[in-house]
Amino acid sequence: MALPDTRTKVLDAAERLFAEHGYRGTSVRAITSLAGANLAAVAYHFGSKAELMAAVARRVVEPITTAQRARLDELLARTEEPAVADLVEAFAGPLFDHMPTGDDSGARTSRLIVTILSDPAEEARGWARP
Repeated sequence: MALPDTRTKVLDAAERLFAEHGYRGTSVRAITSLAGANLAAVAYHFGSKAELMAAVARRVVEPITTAQRARLDELLARTEEPAVADLVEAFAGPLFDHMPTGDDSGARTSRLIVTILSDPAEEARGWARP
């Protein structure tokens, strides 16, 4: 198995630290230190700390939203007026299906999602483009 590249190491470290400390509580220096990368790696691979946060958010959220869309499409293909319970399952199910298990990464992913949704820093919430 190939070792992760610097970009992946930075993403992994940022995901962990943003989940634990939020956007404002995480420095670029802490991210690159945890990743074992040069301080300039964030600027080189992402442009800024805000763009790094956006990349972390997309990496965590996009598989979930893709699965949600697929389940909703499947449900609507079966019936034009699905039951509320089926709609909730199609939306909520992927939140849990894509949650890592077996170590603390599931809890970290949950904390990161909460951070993305509730962190007062605009950079933490501004990852989604119109």
